[in-house]
Amino acid sequence: MTEVRPTAAASASLWERDEEVAAITQAVDTLCADRSSSGSLLVCRGEAGLGKTALLAEIRRIAEVRGCTVWSARGGETLRSVPFNVVRQLLQPALVSMLPEEARDYLGDWYDIAGPALGIAEPGERQADPQGVCDGLVAAVRRLARREWPLVLLIDDVHWADQETLRWLAALAERLDETSALLVIARRPDGVTGDSARHLDAAEAAGRPLAPLSALTPEATAGLTRATVGAHADGAFCREVWAVTDGNPYETVELLAKVQDSELEPVESRAAELRALNRSA
Repeated sequence: MTEVRPTAAASASLWERDEEVAAITQAVDTLCADRSSSGSLLVCRGEAGLGKTALLAEIRRIAEVRGCTVWSARGGETLRSVPFNVVRQLLQPALVSMLPEEARDYLGDWYDIAGPALGIAEPGERQADPQGVCDGLVAAVRRLARREWPLVLLIDDVHWADQETLRWLAALAERLDETSALLVIARRPDGVTGDSARHLDAAEAAGRPLAPLSALTPEATAGLTRATVGAHADGAFCREVWAVTDGNPYETVELLAKVQDSELEPVESRAAELRALNRSA
């Protein structure tokens, strides 16, 4: 088995995330151990800036070291009304890389049903049944998972995914025992309503939640500060970094980059300048 070592960049953005990284590594190992293994879903929850995107990047890194195929997509707040936007991001690149005849042979009877939703076929004269399209998309993933094993699917900001994608996601989550793939979704705790919320909650209920991401502790912030700007950073300066960022990992990393760029001395007497840096764009 290939040993996975954290990179310097990963250690900065994933400070105090050992439990989550261990769960991710185990899930990837399980997927890679047996081609016929059941699929699984991991759910990463956290407010903005707590490291969801960084965690997905670490999953990609671990999976690629293991030799996995990794496909990813991301929800967008302004694109929620675009049907199948996120599922197209996820699957379309693999399908358009095939010759049209190959894609048709590969999807079989589902080609004319799921193909238009994925943007690889023209819509038919009759509007497809939504449930049939959903089933076709699930079947497409199942077939692609056999072709591309070990396959890891990553969806960031899934709370902003379109409703059609979320309906597909709920259906896929229920049938992952038939699909040898690892699916990982990252979401904020709120921001979804109506049918979209119902579909996302159904998908999440079928998965395994990672520990909800929380802000960095003062101790972790001090460790990250000293690892970034130097071991000579004094305790008062480190506490000030934690105070002005509220332990938000993204904001902490951004602020420490500004400290480095400005060559600010990490001592208590420079606290006012630190706060000014934090307010700067």
